[in-house]
Order: sequence, then structure tokens, then C-alpha cells
Amino acid sequence: MEQISEYFSKYISIMTALVTPIIGAIVAYIAYQQYRIRRYEVRMSMYDKRYAVFETVMEYLASVVEHGKADADKARLLLRSAAEAQFLFDEEIEKFIKDVYHHALEDNTLQWRFDKAQTPELRDPIIEKQNQVLDWFECELHHAKLLFDPYLKLGRF
Repeated sequence: MEQISEYFSKYISIMTALVTPIIGAIVAYIAYQQYRIRRYEVRMSMYDKRYAVFETVMEYLASVVEHGKADADKARLLLRSAAEAQFLFDEEIEKFIKDVYHHALEDNTLQWRFDKAQTPELRDPIIEKQNQVLDWFECELHHAKLLFDPYLKLGRF
């Protein structure tokens, strides 16, 4: 009987010693899972903000390509997106949005010059330059998707 009592005594002391590390491991696992969930929530929050900027840029580029001219009012909205982009993206996205804005201004300036030009000799170079600007917008419509892609991937949970 004494052997059984001694055996249970050793068993209980071993189990008591294991309880603390087991509880510690469970707490560590729960803390890690909470960390992962919080990190994912932050990514989701950033995703929503980044996607709004992406959507503004894509809608603007598509509008220019579809209508064949840059809208000055929409370009100002684009510039507002550039201001927000500096906090959400690396410099390359902010620079890209500013490039789109500057090309929109260039297109508006060319349209103004075209309207003022009186002769075909003056209008032809302007038309050629406008076509180059519109071609740029069309190329950038495809380039923008590639540029924003790394920022819009959520990755694994």
C-alpha cells in the first residue's frame, strides 16, 4: 500500500510540475492567435483604404481612355488621392498618381491650345501630342493594375 501511495505522490508532483508549463503554452498559443487576428484586421483596414485609392485611379484612367480626354474636375479628385496615398503606399504609387495628374493637366492644356489654334498647321502638332498623351493613359491603365497589385494582396491569414 505504501508503494501505491508513494507512486501516486510522485505522479501528483509530476502532474503539478507540468500544469504550469501547459497553461503557459496554452496562453502563448492564444496570444499568438490574437496577434495574427489583429495583424489581419490591420491589413484589412489598410486594404479598404488602399482599394479606394486604387479604384479612384482606375476609374479616372478608364474615363480618360473611354472619353478621349482628361476631365479637370476628376483630376482634382485624383490629386486628393495622391495626398492620401503618401500615407498608404510607397513613394512609387504617390509618384504614379502625380504623373497621371500632370498628364491630365497636359491634356487640358493641349485642348486649350487646340481650341485657340486657327490653322491646320498649328493644330496638327497639337493633335499628335494629344494622341501621345492619350496613348500614355491607355498604357498606364494596364500598368496601374500591376503597380497596385502588391499592395492589394491580403496574403494568408
